Amino acid sequence: MNDEANIVEITAGRPRDVLEMSQQRRWIVVIGVMTGMAMYADLMARMWDLHVRGESDAVRDAYSKFLLMRNVNQQIPGADLYVMQKRGIFKTTMARTGGAAAWKPKPLSLMPDAIAEIEYRFAALKPYLSIASAS
Repeated sequence: MNDEANIVEITAGRPRDVLEMSQQRRWIVVIGVMTGMAMYADLMARMWDLHVRGESDAVRDAYSKFLLMRNVNQQIPGADLYVMQKRGIFKTTMARTGGAAAWKPKPLSLMPDAIAEIEYRFAALKPYLSIASAS
C-alpha cells in the first residue's frame, strides 16, 4: 500500500479538515500538529521529503533532533518563543500574563545558560532546515 492510500484508509470517515495531502508538493498538514510548530514547518516538509525518498535513517536523525527541541520547551518555558523570534516569525518574545480577564504583555526573559542550551540543540537541526535563521 502506498503512503497516500494508507492515509486515505487511516482517515476514512473523519472530517476532511482533519487531514489534507498534496502529492505534488509532498506536504501534510495535520490540524493540531502544525499550529504549535510554525517555526519548524520547513523541517516537517524536509522530513516528509526524506520519508518519500526512503531515507529512513535521515528521517530518524532529523526527528530525534526535533524531539530535543520540543523537550527543551518543557524544560525551559518560553523556548519556543525564543526560536520563533530567532527564525523571524515573531519580532518580539512578548507573552500574555495575568489570565484572560486582565492579561498584560510581558517580554520573555531567559538566562544565558538557558539560551545556550536552546542554541546548542537548535544547531543540531540546522542541516535539516531550509529557511535561514537569524543569527
